[in-house]
Amino acid sequence: MMPYTKNYFVHYFSTDIKRNLRVTSLMKFFEDIAVLQSENLNVGLDYYEKEKCAWVMYKWDVKIYKYPKFMDEIKIITIPNAYKKFYANRLFEVRDKNDELLAEGNSIWIFLNTENKRPKAVPQIFGELYEMNPDAEIINIENPEPPKKITHEKEFQVRYYDIDTNDHVNNVQYVEWALEAIPIEIKNNYLLKRLKTIYKKEVNLGDRIKSHAEIIEKENEIACYHLISNHETEACVIETYWER
Repeated sequence: MMPYTKNYFVHYFSTDIKRNLRVTSLMKFFEDIAVLQSENLNVGLDYYEKEKCAWVMYKWDVKIYKYPKFMDEIKIITIPNAYKKFYANRLFEVRDKNDELLAEGNSIWIFLNTENKRPKAVPQIFGELYEMNPDAEIINIENPEPPKKITHEKEFQVRYYDIDTNDHVNNVQYVEWALEAIPIEIKNNYLLKRLKTIYKKEVNLGDRIKSHAEIIEKENEIACYHLISNHETEACVIETYWER
């Protein structure tokens, strides 16, 4: 495994009403450092375009122990962990200047042929470049559960700036849609501590999507079960967990 490290500054535009780093900003940092490591190994965006391939997100599991604040300097480490067939597993850690672990993430990606939109085997060169043990196992992420009874719902239309270099909606945008369906009282009085996602179908420019949520309140915790749908088709399922 070849860890890759980059320092990030928590800018004002990356924070929420409490001056905390938004979870979606954190996920964008994760995505950014993954791409930068690939660029440094000469298997970045130009390589993908030439070889007609791409990495697309399949699953996220993000845990936040302590939120970075406005003007904090943080260190993010990413570790390519394992690959099997057309799947790959990448881990993330977030640490402060005292090396305290603030958050961590596990992600599973699919290697895709961009011409026929079908998965393709991860080339052996990737395992060699990222120094991954060919016998290493992918760390599984349990599938999040969709809502059983919808209690909240919002509708959106996909905008031009929701689209990424793979010509479909970026994976973080689904999380933003899911969070929009949660009442502001929860977002103001609780902290999001964990989220899990599974992406099932891509969403494209101009599509109309619905963000459904079931919210289950406990004594000091709230569990939210989310479904992002596109024309009655499940596009993404997300679980979020909140604590006071």
